[in-house]
Parts: sequence; structure tokens; C-alpha cells
Amino acid sequence: MWNPKIPADPENEVHFTCSGIVVTAGAGRLQDVRRALEAMEGVRLHQEDPPSGRLIVTQVASSDAEQAAGLERIQRTDGVLAADLVYYHREGPEETAPAHPGEPGA
Repeated sequence: MWNPKIPADPENEVHFTCSGIVVTAGAGRLQDVRRALEAMEGVRLHQEDPPSGRLIVTQVASSDAEQAAGLERIQRTDGVLAADLVYYHREGPEETAPAHPGEPGA
């Protein structure tokens, strides 16, 4: 289930993380793996290549820990031979640049 509205994680102040993952399904398991991925919260299927058994997915989460747990969940899915992280992006709260010495607020 695609859910792009992820709440902020106040512990590590990450608001949004997104990863691109290549998933390789075992022989004859592509459709089972696709259904399992489509049922996972925060996971979206973008491309499927039946001859190679590969699927391209993105996963969104509110923290690095949730991303890691999600990747592990995909890797442990029945029928998955491999799930490889190929892209990762994170956004946190907007940071204010520190004042330079001698400037107001320094």
C-alpha cells in the first residue's frame, strides 16, 4: 500500500526517507513476490521484468531504522532471492545555518 504521508520521527528528526530497491524473485515466484510487495505499507512497485524475475520498488519511511527494517522485511519475503538497495534519500527538518562570528546572533 503506497503511503507517502509519513509522520516525522522526533527521535532522529528525519521526516522522510525514500529508497530504491531491486528485488529478484525465485523461478516461478514473480507473481507471489509482486503481490507480497504490493501489500506492504510504504512500498510501491514501479517496474517488473518477468524474464529476469526482477522488480523495481521504492519504499518510503519516516526514519533510517524503518527503512532498514523494511528492506530486511522485503529480503525475508518468501520467494525473494535478493533485495538490493540501489538508491537512498533522506530529508530532515530544515536546518538553520550557524551564524558567522561577528554577525548578529553569533
